[in-house]
Amino acid sequence: MGSPETVANKIVANLRILEATRFDLKFGLPGLSQRSVMANIELYGNEVIPQVRDAWTPSVPSTQPDPHVHRA
Repeated sequence: MGSPETVANKIVANLRILEATRFDLKFGLPGLSQRSVMANIELYGNEVIPQVRDAWTPSVPSTQPDPHVHRA
């Protein structure tokens, strides 16, 4: 919960801590109207996700050989 910046920062921080490569998000909460849920989804897609993409790069094992390892 919070501003798009706060939500993006929380997502990125948790991805790093958990060493995760993806995440899922639940949009609805008890008592939220359909209009509120749709507004949250729109903010998430238009503001949060672009900030997460800019701030987070998943750790992907390199496919390049390590130049420091001698291969016989």
